[in-house]
Amino acid sequence: MSDPVPMPTECGGLDIPEVLGRLPGGVAELLQTAAGQRLAELDRAVATGQALEAMEAAQSLASLVGVLPIPALGVHIRNVYSAASKGDLAAMAQAHEHLAAVLRWVLGALGKGKA
Repeated sequence: MSDPVPMPTECGGLDIPEVLGRLPGGVAELLQTAAGQRLAELDRAVATGQALEAMEAAQSLASLVGVLPIPALGVHIRNVYSAASKGDLAAMAQAHEHLAAVLRWVLGALGKGKA
């Protein structure tokens, strides 16, 4: 069993049961699956320096996680998109690192919250 992902500072005070209570039925499961897939696409795009693919994955993630009341997700997604659109691969990778930390924690917490 893997160690739990530590809570990013940006998520301090986030009440996952409250977040789940605001979501329509089945949305948490959809978010886990679809956002996990888009994050994997973003991981690959960043690892290979593919800015256009990173922009596309960031747009998809923005659409998926927009229902969550977690401002840090939007900020990091915009930072990934902005850096990718400028071709700034170093800034894109840094923004991706922050986004991935927050999103992986959120997805893990959502999975535990439904149990």
